[in-house]
Amino acid sequence: MPFETWLYILLLCLTIGHLLAQLYFVISFSDLEADYMNPIELCEIMDVALPIEASAQAVQTIILLFSGQWFSLLLCLPMTIYNAMRYHKTGLKFDATTIFKTVRDSRIESMVKLVYYFIMFCYFLYSMIWALVKWSEAE
Repeated sequence: MPFETWLYILLLCLTIGHLLAQLYFVISFSDLEADYMNPIELCEIMDVALPIEASAQAVQTIILLFSGQWFSLLLCLPMTIYNAMRYHKTGLKFDATTIFKTVRDSRIESMVKLVYYFIMFCYFLYSMIWALVKWSEAE
């Protein structure tokens, strides 16, 4: 298989991880809103998970940059820029004392990210299939 196919398989796996993480975040914020979850526990989980998510998105963008997949890079760049701006603004940390003020906005943000990553999943799946079709036609 060509490099492009392996590239999109890797990006597809990373995007599946992003999707599952965002789904977990939406559920966690909804549980916090319904008072099923302790805010300290949620903040501890988010303080670990958000830097990993931002790092994985940055790695995804760097891979696309060095592989020369310019359209895919343009699609991934907004989320990377958003994560970088959020990191410089808040340090990707949640405060257990003020989490109830921002839980609704955080849940909406996670839902928007969930939709974004689902669109990216569909795009990467299409690109992987397209690369496989090109490879099979070349043989």
